[in-house]
Formats: sequence, C-alpha cells, structure tokens
Amino acid sequence: MKKLSFVLFVSFLLSACGSSTPVPPSAIPATATVEILPTVTPVCIDPKPTQADVDRALGYTGNIFSAPVWEQSYEAYDNKVAVYWVSSDGVVFLEDVIFSCGYEEPDLNRYFSAEHWNTVFANYETYQMTNECKNDNGIRLYEFGISDLGTEYAARYWSAYDSNNSIITLMLLLPASATPVMDEYAAMLFPTFSSCK
Repeated sequence: MKKLSFVLFVSFLLSACGSSTPVPPSAIPATATVEILPTVTPVCIDPKPTQADVDRALGYTGNIFSAPVWEQSYEAYDNKVAVYWVSSDGVVFLEDVIFSCGYEEPDLNRYFSAEHWNTVFANYETYQMTNECKNDNGIRLYEFGISDLGTEYAARYWSAYDSNNSIITLMLLLPASATPVMDEYAAMLFPTFSSCK
C-alpha cells in the first residue's frame, strides 16, 4: 500500500509539472524593441544672397513705391538684401534676411532684440516701441514712435515668412501727422494685418 501511495504521489507531481510540449510563440511576452530614428540635420545654405533673392526683395512691394514719388536703391550683404525707398515724406526699408541653417521662433525672438532696434533706429534721436503683435500666419508687427530734429514720426515694422531660410522685414516710416497715408500704404502692403489695432 505504501508502494501504491508513493506511485500515485509521484504520478501526481509529474502531471502537475505539465507537459513537455513547447509553448506557442504567441504566448511568449514580446520584448521591447527600440526604433532608432534618423537624426534631423538642418539643411544649411550659403548665406550670400543669390540673384533670385535680390529679385524677390526688389519685387516684394510691387509698384507701391514707384518713381517719381519714391527713389529706390538696394545693396546685397553677406546674409541679406536691403532695399530702400526714399521720398520727401518718408522712408521704406525692406530686408530679405537669410538664416543659413534655417530659423525657428526662438531665433526670431533673439533677432528682434533691443540691439536690433538700436541698429535700425541709430540715425534718429529717440524711438519708443508703442505696440507689437503677431497674427495666426506668424507675421509680426512692431509699431514705433520716433523723434528726430524736432519732428515726430511713426513707423510700422513687419516681419514675414519668406522661406525656411529667410524672412522679409519691411519698415514704413512717415511723419506722425500722416496717419491716413500710413494706413493706406499699410493696407496695400499687408491687407489683413495693417496695424496692431
């Protein structure tokens, strides 16, 4: 009887250990796999303006600032094209600024710093930013009051996307008393974003 109970006990243990059949692959827990993503490297371009950059800057405003009222000139620098229009009443200054390795919002925030404004308005006695705003398309607008030689001026300064590597900036500066003329030009340049109002 002892032998029978021992045999039953051993049989019980062996049956409890399960069969020796292999476990199907779907029952094996999956191990985590790490997918290595490619590194994104910015595409850098030569910062020197091309003829296409010059042509785009010269044509950006169309015929809004045409002769004989406005006199146009331009210069190409290492990383931008600057276009100037001058009349007896005001100044228009446009730049096609090239960021050779592209730009993002923080780059623009650094670009439009106090140092930038000091450079832009270096030839005027005083300037004061009176307003700044941005629309849903990323166009920025800065508005200024400026004094020089006893005359008060108003300026509107836009920054707009041009490409992944460049922005267009455009400043319109007129006597502060010429608000209707400023509004008219601004509406022709940026119909949906002529002021911060």
